[in-house]
Amino acid sequence: MVLSIGAVAPTSRSSDERYQKLLDRQAWLLASLADLRRSRERAPWILVGNVLAAPVGFLWGIAPAILVVVVSVGFWFTLWYVAWIHHHEYDIELLNLRKELKTVEAARAEATPQA
Repeated sequence: MVLSIGAVAPTSRSSDERYQKLLDRQAWLLASLADLRRSRERAPWILVGNVLAAPVGFLWGIAPAILVVVVSVGFWFTLWYVAWIHHHEYDIELLNLRKELKTVEAARAEATPQA
């Protein structure tokens, strides 16, 4: 979801609500990016499944052992790819959100009466 930069009525209560929603969304995006970084750091642990290939091969033969290797590598690539795609998406949304926050902050500053 990409947020659009739109005109905000600077003196209305809705601009304050919009500003707060933008701040909340920014906090959520930053937390989500941190979660994605942790997921990418944990991804190599999925490859530990390859260690199971030896016992599986010993007990059931070469075909199941190869299957264990292929599945664990496939899971690793899938996790890495999904985390990368979401990270890229969140980065773009965060960039657009920060632009919109600047626009809203400027409108709020103009609407604030100067002493």
